Amino acid sequence: MDAHYGIYLITVLIASPIAVLLLTVHGDGFIKKIPLYHSFEIYLKHMFVIVLMMLFYILVLVFTGFRPFDAGFDTGRYILAFEALDGITTAQSVGKEVYGNSEIGFWPVAAVIKIFIEDPRLWLVVNVSLIYILIGSLYKMLVRGTPAPFYIFVFVFLTYDMVYFGNAMRQSLGLPVAIMSLYFLTRGERVKYLLVLGVAISLHWSSLAFLLAPIISWVIQWPRKYLLIFYALLPFFSKLMIETGYLISMTLGLDPLIDRFNIYMNKEDSHIVEAYYLYNFWLVVAFGLFVIVYVEKFRRYKMLYLAHSLLLFLVLSGVAIGDISERYFPGYIMLMPLIAYMAIFKVASYSRTVESRMIASSLYFCAFAVLGLMVISSQSTRITLGY
Repeated sequence: MDAHYGIYLITVLIASPIAVLLLTVHGDGFIKKIPLYHSFEIYLKHMFVIVLMMLFYILVLVFTGFRPFDAGFDTGRYILAFEALDGITTAQSVGKEVYGNSEIGFWPVAAVIKIFIEDPRLWLVVNVSLIYILIGSLYKMLVRGTPAPFYIFVFVFLTYDMVYFGNAMRQSLGLPVAIMSLYFLTRGERVKYLLVLGVAISLHWSSLAFLLAPIISWVIQWPRKYLLIFYALLPFFSKLMIETGYLISMTLGLDPLIDRFNIYMNKEDSHIVEAYYLYNFWLVVAFGLFVIVYVEKFRRYKMLYLAHSLLLFLVLSGVAIGDISERYFPGYIMLMPLIAYMAIFKVASYSRTVESRMIASSLYFCAFAVLGLMVISSQSTRITLGY
């Protein structure tokens, strides 16, 4: 058996009782009737959370931090650009010359890291570690006011996003930061929203789309039936919206975006099929439909609801060109552990027993464990992560 499969299975087997126990005792007061609950709460809970996070951190390092330098489409070029960096002030120009991107933030950050770490292997490890920390920090914001625990962020790494983190390095850093900016927007702190979003844009241009968040925050207050109509019509107007975005980029002289639009609109340069043929597209649609159906419940969770609505908008409005729609799949998938938690434990809450909670916890963990196995078994994952 491939070593990667073995490591995955061992991690899942060790994590399963810890995760199920943590999820079972989280939240509802009736759980405190469990014998020794208070001892568990005081002495073991935080330790178990740390163990769970460390297990998944090691899993991510094995699959992405220690991937071969020639894995996938982009890793090799990232390594060449990192090795060519010779200072912070010249980092952006070196990155543009060697790798080809023009964002102002990513390569200067890499240059700072290179001051302390010159080994490209360690740079990949640091990059993956930063992503892990960002996703955890994002969930700290997302779960506020919800019944969910923040440590379910580890299940993000049992989705296709783990593959994404091992290839799209700039966007993997920029996207969670962009979603974090919505926390400040929902609190009316627009200056902080723009500042955090500016950091995200400096890491990857795709975060510019989050400037649409104030508009979407108005749209999502519509009644449910109008929301369903709005999202159902988006794919039919996708081509028009993409062409409008291209025209705006031309008018404002945003050369990096113009270059990306030219690549995406040239089908011969694309390696992505139509969005309708992608499994992740239908997964996003299914979760999006669930949230809209239960919209009154989700509206109270302002950041989650806005993040869901904006990312669903971006996925559906980009379906005319698979590359554009696919660009925002990972952001939506980041939300799935939380949305799935809300769905599964909503059902479990109807029967306020320890047994029902434990069954829900087991189903939740097993669903992501199976999803993770499907992800690491796919041919595209093996090519992208090089095992």
